[in-house]
Amino acid sequence: MRLIIILLLFTLELLQAIQTKETCYTVQLISKLYTEESRAEFKGQSYPQACEKMHIGSMFTVRCGCYGTKNEAIKLSKAFEKDYAKPIVTRTYKYRFSKKVINTNDLPYVEILTPKLSKVVAPIVVAPAVLIPTTVIPKVVAPKVVTPKIAVVEVETEKVEVITPIELLDDVPLVNKIEKKKKKTKKKKVKKAKKQKIKLVSKTKNRKKIYTEYGKYLRVLKSTRGYGKYDYIYKFGAQFQYDVGYVDEAYKNYSKYETRKFRLYHKGSFFNKKLFYELEYSLLNKEYKDIYIGYKNSVYETDYRVKVGNIKQPFSLEQYTSSKYSSFMENSLNDAFYINRKLGVELYMSKKMKREYLTAYVSVFRNSIQERIEAEEDHTGAVARVVYAHKFQKNHLVSIGASYMHEKFNEENIKFKQGSESKFNEEKYISDKVKDVDVVNRKNIELYYQYLEYALQAEALEVELDARKGLYVYNSYYLQGSYFLFGAFKKYKLQDATLSKIKIYKGGALELVTRYSYLNLEDSGTQKDYNFGFNWYLNNEVRFMLNYIISKPTKTENYDGLLQLVQARVQIAF
Repeated sequence: MRLIIILLLFTLELLQAIQTKETCYTVQLISKLYTEESRAEFKGQSYPQACEKMHIGSMFTVRCGCYGTKNEAIKLSKAFEKDYAKPIVTRTYKYRFSKKVINTNDLPYVEILTPKLSKVVAPIVVAPAVLIPTTVIPKVVAPKVVTPKIAVVEVETEKVEVITPIELLDDVPLVNKIEKKKKKTKKKKVKKAKKQKIKLVSKTKNRKKIYTEYGKYLRVLKSTRGYGKYDYIYKFGAQFQYDVGYVDEAYKNYSKYETRKFRLYHKGSFFNKKLFYELEYSLLNKEYKDIYIGYKNSVYETDYRVKVGNIKQPFSLEQYTSSKYSSFMENSLNDAFYINRKLGVELYMSKKMKREYLTAYVSVFRNSIQERIEAEEDHTGAVARVVYAHKFQKNHLVSIGASYMHEKFNEENIKFKQGSESKFNEEKYISDKVKDVDVVNRKNIELYYQYLEYALQAEALEVELDARKGLYVYNSYYLQGSYFLFGAFKKYKLQDATLSKIKIYKGGALELVTRYSYLNLEDSGTQKDYNFGFNWYLNNEVRFMLNYIISKPTKTENYDGLLQLVQARVQIAF
């Protein structure tokens, strides 16, 4: 207890001594550690008249001006910014500007100053610092052990003061203090980052296990390199879609759910993917889908490909794009005029010219495998599609194309009907049947534009029916937009002129979509659809979809009014 009281008294005396000293604000231009080089440098350089060279502790420093307010010192520091790097405004004692410190001997030393500038240099003795009060009779204060430091003692006629280690610490350059603070903040940031990593690992530990096991099975289903002398590469995959929906029709409302698609497929290739094939079958409808063999290569810097079998016809961007990559659950109202897969031969050619791409498709076809099994009347036809694309930069492109299809019907009947962009509609309010049709001609123009996360797609289609009773002309079009909130971009294959699989980054992706469709069947009526959608891509294989559709059929026999549909889908495709 006695020792504590002595230390307390010592501290009070020390604070009182410090407070009695008068301070001011000054501008510190230079502060360097005392060495022979810095000493010679200080002697050889000159500074403005308002500045004084000082030797404080183990540092050489140059300080300019002694002001009562900080703003005055700041004004002076701005004047020095042109000639000196980062002048610092700091506090110091006024007495440092009343006497100039003269350094003659090498460090360490003690300078004793008098009003007549007399000086005695004495070596430092490492001993406990003793505080001598400013009275004629010195007062002894409890000793305190400190590390060896330089003490400057000023002796006047009536007063003797000893600069204590606390005063020396007060004059440490601000640069050193700032560096210490930076080190502390860095350590804190490193600690926080480690804690965050630990939390993320703990949260995603089980999730990573699931993904690694899931990825193992996917890797087994495909080969990453060719096998054998024929360079054989294979892949097995599936597509599964399950839908639920609620429909508010003219005179009733109801909810439904069903498995929309369940398909299995197998792909393979030989000779560095030049010779390839695909087999796809629908388990739900027991229907043959893509079954073909093909060959691709290049000649005169032009890529070409030939496919033979049961294939999709290259008519329009929307029809030729797989439903796995569509932004909506169902196609637009243009789907009333599309045709199913056909047995045929397709020739594809693509030419790249710097940032420009020119792609052309030509195909001839007849009834598909499924139509032949069901013994339907055979129809023959031909398709041509040409697309020009320009790539400005990555994920910034524009594509313009046109398609034409000619199909012979041999004086048979044809019927067009359309719901509301949903398979849940029990009623098809807009439909038309034409008898004794000889030829059907379809014309289509397409536009696709993408700028980073934004994508715009539009198509207009016209159908001409040459029948016994005369010429019938129908038309339809749509305009749709897409925006990814984060995590992905649309994937448009410039050489193939079609949309492809989107690459999803860690954390998934969210997409907002909207579409306006219009269908005109002349005397049988017209229809407008407004579709608003939301897609959540959990990863590259799993996607959740939600569509809200407002449909307006007009001039129909059954109903003129407003229909509303809400439908959702879970899709797994790999």
